[in-house]
Amino acid sequence: MLKYLSYASKEAQHFSEEDLKQLVEQARANNERLEITGLLLYFDGTFTQYIEGPPAHIDALFQTITADPRHEFIVQLSCGITENRKYKEWSMGYKNYDQIEVAEILNYPNFNPDRIFRNYIPHSGNPGIILLDETRKQ
Repeated sequence: MLKYLSYASKEAQHFSEEDLKQLVEQARANNERLEITGLLLYFDGTFTQYIEGPPAHIDALFQTITADPRHEFIVQLSCGITENRKYKEWSMGYKNYDQIEVAEILNYPNFNPDRIFRNYIPHSGNPGIILLDETRKQ
Protein backbone atom coordinates (compact mmCIF):
# COMPACT_ATOMS: atom_id res chain seq x y z
CA MET A 1 0.00 0.00 0.00
CA LEU A 2 1.31 3.43 -1.01
CA LYS A 3 0.16 6.94 -0.24
CA TYR A 4 0.12 9.73 -2.80
CA LEU A 5 -0.20 13.45 -2.26
CA SER A 6 -0.02 16.47 -4.50
CA TYR A 7 0.20 20.11 -3.50
CA ALA A 8 0.91 23.56 -4.83
CA SER A 9 2.83 26.34 -3.12
CA LYS A 10 4.23 29.77 -3.81
CA GLU A 11 7.89 30.54 -3.31
CA ALA A 12 8.43 32.72 -0.26
CA GLN A 13 11.76 33.86 -1.68
CA HIS A 14 13.06 33.88 -5.23
CA PHE A 15 14.60 30.60 -6.40
CA SER A 16 17.48 30.94 -8.85
CA GLU A 17 18.28 28.16 -11.31
CA GLU A 18 21.06 27.08 -8.96
CA ASP A 19 18.66 27.06 -5.97
CA LEU A 20 16.24 24.88 -7.94
CA LYS A 21 19.02 22.52 -9.00
CA GLN A 22 20.14 22.08 -5.38
CA LEU A 23 16.55 21.55 -4.22
CA VAL A 24 15.97 18.82 -6.80
CA GLU A 25 19.29 17.08 -6.08
CA GLN A 26 18.54 17.05 -2.34
CA ALA A 27 14.99 15.78 -2.96
CA ARG A 28 16.25 12.98 -5.20
CA ALA A 29 18.76 11.79 -2.61
CA ASN A 30 16.23 11.91 0.23
CA ASN A 31 13.47 10.31 -1.83
CA GLU A 32 15.64 7.37 -2.91
CA ARG A 33 16.46 6.67 0.71
CA LEU A 34 12.78 6.91 1.74
CA GLU A 35 11.38 4.99 -1.27
CA ILE A 36 9.48 8.08 -2.46
CA THR A 37 8.91 8.83 -6.13
CA GLY A 38 7.26 11.78 -7.80
CA LEU A 39 7.39 14.87 -9.92
CA LEU A 40 8.17 18.51 -9.09
CA LEU A 41 7.12 21.33 -11.40
CA TYR A 42 8.17 24.95 -11.10
CA PHE A 43 6.79 27.91 -13.02
CA ASP A 44 6.40 31.60 -12.35
CA GLY A 45 7.20 31.30 -8.62
CA THR A 46 4.83 28.35 -8.18
CA PHE A 47 5.63 24.78 -7.19
CA THR A 48 3.36 21.86 -7.95
CA GLN A 49 4.46 18.47 -6.72
CA TYR A 50 3.19 14.89 -6.64
CA ILE A 51 4.80 12.44 -4.22
CA GLU A 52 4.09 8.77 -3.57
CA GLY A 53 5.53 6.17 -1.24
CA PRO A 54 5.14 4.58 2.18
CA PRO A 55 2.39 6.47 4.07
CA ALA A 56 4.54 7.40 7.07
CA HIS A 57 7.27 8.75 4.78
CA ILE A 58 4.80 10.82 2.73
CA ASP A 59 3.27 12.27 5.89
CA ALA A 60 6.69 13.17 7.30
CA LEU A 61 7.84 14.69 4.02
CA PHE A 62 4.71 16.81 3.68
CA GLN A 63 5.17 18.07 7.26
CA THR A 64 8.73 19.04 6.35
CA ILE A 65 7.52 20.84 3.22
CA THR A 66 4.80 22.75 5.10
CA ALA A 67 7.38 23.85 7.70
CA ASP A 68 9.91 24.94 5.06
CA PRO A 69 10.13 28.76 5.13
CA ARG A 70 10.94 28.79 1.40
CA HIS A 71 7.29 27.89 0.69
CA GLU A 72 4.15 29.84 1.45
CA PHE A 73 0.46 29.35 0.78
CA ILE A 74 0.68 25.57 0.55
CA VAL A 75 -2.49 23.94 -0.74
CA GLN A 76 -3.02 20.17 -0.83
CA LEU A 77 -4.51 19.23 -4.22
CA SER A 78 -4.96 15.47 -3.82
CA CYS A 79 -4.24 12.69 -1.37
CA GLY A 80 -5.08 9.01 -1.23
CA ILE A 81 -3.99 5.40 -1.19
CA THR A 82 -2.87 3.44 -4.24
CA GLU A 83 -1.39 0.07 -5.05
CA ASN A 84 0.71 1.25 -8.00
CA ARG A 85 3.16 4.08 -8.47
CA LYS A 86 2.60 6.66 -11.20
CA TYR A 87 6.23 7.76 -11.15
CA LYS A 88 8.13 4.56 -10.38
CA GLU A 89 11.03 5.57 -12.64
CA TRP A 90 11.64 8.95 -10.94
CA SER A 91 12.93 9.52 -7.42
CA MET A 92 11.99 13.09 -8.30
CA GLY A 93 11.20 14.08 -11.85
CA TYR A 94 11.59 17.80 -12.44
CA LYS A 95 10.47 20.33 -15.02
CA ASN A 96 10.85 24.11 -15.01
CA TYR A 97 8.17 25.60 -17.25
CA ASP A 98 7.68 29.14 -18.44
CA GLN A 99 4.23 30.68 -18.34
CA ILE A 100 3.67 30.26 -22.09
CA GLU A 101 4.36 26.50 -21.91
CA VAL A 102 1.95 26.12 -18.99
CA ALA A 103 -0.74 28.05 -20.85
CA GLU A 104 -0.29 25.83 -23.91
CA ILE A 105 -0.41 22.57 -21.94
CA LEU A 106 -3.50 23.63 -20.02
CA ASN A 107 -5.07 25.36 -23.01
CA TYR A 108 -5.59 28.47 -20.88
CA PRO A 109 -4.67 31.62 -22.83
CA ASN A 110 -2.89 34.05 -20.51
CA PHE A 111 -2.78 31.46 -17.71
CA ASN A 112 -2.36 32.95 -14.24
CA PRO A 113 -0.80 30.55 -11.68
CA ASP A 114 -3.19 31.88 -9.03
CA ARG A 115 -5.90 29.75 -10.69
CA ILE A 116 -4.28 26.74 -9.03
CA PHE A 117 -4.93 28.25 -5.60
CA ARG A 118 -8.45 29.46 -6.33
CA ASN A 119 -9.61 26.04 -7.52
CA TYR A 120 -8.05 23.70 -4.99
CA ILE A 121 -10.87 21.30 -4.20
CA PRO A 122 -9.07 17.94 -4.09
CA HIS A 123 -9.42 15.80 -7.22
CA SER A 124 -11.44 18.56 -8.92
CA GLY A 125 -9.57 18.95 -12.17
CA ASN A 126 -7.36 21.62 -10.64
CA PRO A 127 -4.91 23.10 -13.17
CA GLY A 128 -1.99 21.96 -11.00
CA ILE A 129 -3.14 18.34 -11.11
CA ILE A 130 -3.77 18.56 -14.85
CA LEU A 131 -0.28 19.97 -15.39
CA LEU A 132 1.31 17.16 -13.35
CA ASP A 133 -0.64 14.52 -15.31
CA GLU A 134 0.16 16.07 -18.69
CA THR A 135 3.86 16.35 -17.84
CA ARG A 136 3.94 12.65 -16.87
CA LYS A 137 2.53 11.73 -20.29
CA GLN A 138 5.33 13.55 -22.15
